[in-house]
Amino acid sequence: MEDFRIITNADLEKWDEFVYNHPAGNIYQTVSWREIIHKAFRHQPIYFVLENKNGAIEAAMPFFAVNSKAFGKRLTSLPCAQVCIPLAARPEGYAAILRHVYQYIQEKNYPYAELKTNFAIPDIETPITRPFTGYSTYTLDLSDPLEQLEQSLHKNCIRRAIKKANKLGLNLITGNSINDIKIFYDIYLKMRKAYGLIPQPFRFFSEMWKTLHQKQMIEILHAEYEGTIVSSLVLLKYKNTVTYEYGASLSNSVHLKPSPFLLWEAIRRAKESGFGVFDFGRTENENEGLSTFKKRWNAKQEILHYYYLPDVHGVSSMRQTGMAKRMMNYTIKHSPEPVCQLMGNLLYRNFV
Repeated sequence: MEDFRIITNADLEKWDEFVYNHPAGNIYQTVSWREIIHKAFRHQPIYFVLENKNGAIEAAMPFFAVNSKAFGKRLTSLPCAQVCIPLAARPEGYAAILRHVYQYIQEKNYPYAELKTNFAIPDIETPITRPFTGYSTYTLDLSDPLEQLEQSLHKNCIRRAIKKANKLGLNLITGNSINDIKIFYDIYLKMRKAYGLIPQPFRFFSEMWKTLHQKQMIEILHAEYEGTIVSSLVLLKYKNTVTYEYGASLSNSVHLKPSPFLLWEAIRRAKESGFGVFDFGRTENENEGLSTFKKRWNAKQEILHYYYLPDVHGVSSMRQTGMAKRMMNYTIKHSPEPVCQLMGNLLYRNFV
């Protein structure tokens, strides 16, 4: 008989050990990410486990309870994560833990739970939507020699851009303090405003730095040109993977090719540090320009599967279109930066 329950603080070390040892365990499932989300957004973590009679974890599924004035309440796995699959020691564990989660949301009157996976969940008895497949990730295998990795890049669009950036004199700066988060955020805020997108609150990035820096799970890279930082990347590191989580460039620096410059430096450093995979992060499939850019790095596309339990029309698909989204885009584009930042502070927690 397996015991289904919500973990307590006393279980956190055991939880992290299970995530680390599971082949599909990623940084978003760790206790560190749990701390970041709770501190940044004040959402309540509800982390489920199935344990055997000896107390060993057989399956695990992390959620946060999100209470949103815009979208109502829900469970999501996980806020600000591109993918967070159920973890199970045995194949039958997936169906078992999802069955228990379904029973829990019925008992607690949650309308639905949102699941972000990178695979198609097999047929199970629990009612669940057909997957929303509007996102993909792109991953680069770093097992080949660096010279071979470089030669696999698109000659005209990537290798030539990197060469131009170096010729123009871009310099690489490695961030080592919270001030580097501030530098990144200033560029990020400008970029989000230009695209009409709500920015993440600064406290999310500051909590990310505070939580992950001492554990060597985060890195910030800047591209500097003639004394000015023109582009920044935020990278997450866990097990064998470096993930390109956030990036931003000044709009007047596009001709300098800072983004290809920084990405290649990030890949080179990941390879030299012994990592095996470079993850370019999540991209909307409708964003053909960004999807094509990532494919030109010889990255492999992996379609994400987002589900809603039970069978409802979930938030991720609803957010993509509609008059409300167009109005929000217009408002952000035409508002001063401090107003955009205030909107992010007030509203973003509803969308994670």
